[in-house]
Amino acid sequence: MANANVDQKVLRRKCDVAQETKEKRILIVEDNEFKYDRLIELLKKYGLTNYVHTETIQASFVECVISDEPNVDIIILDMQFPRDINKSILKYAGVEFIRDIKFEYRRKKWNLPTIIGYSSEDFYEIYERMDEGKIPKEFIGQGKSAEEVVGVLKNFLNL
Repeated sequence: MANANVDQKVLRRKCDVAQETKEKRILIVEDNEFKYDRLIELLKKYGLTNYVHTETIQASFVECVISDEPNVDIIILDMQFPRDINKSILKYAGVEFIRDIKFEYRRKKWNLPTIIGYSSEDFYEIYERMDEGKIPKEFIGQGKSAEEVVGVLKNFLNL
């Protein structure tokens, strides 16, 4: 009987963790509709449906810092996207975005969300080339395809 109670508690905790994982809010910063659609298709496959989509630095920044408390748990970040609507694409917009939110999160005394890169360009090399210092510890990896990005996310969330 005692084992049954322990097993029920373990099962309940695993269900709670699974629910918490699926409730994590994901910000997807991607201006390519095909890449975005493929990513969403894969996220839904794993029950990850709590996401918001932005296509510009400005919209992404607002989404991250508009509230009085952090409201994004994970950012899936493209490297090249526009600053504003109807503007040209910036080659290193991902780095600029990280720099902007790092500053604002420090100012608000918040922890940065987990960041996953979605780009064929290596975020680490770009950071080094742009003399941005070390890439934030919250950056946990990147993928060149939606499948690779979701693989990084699955490993992080233990799915």
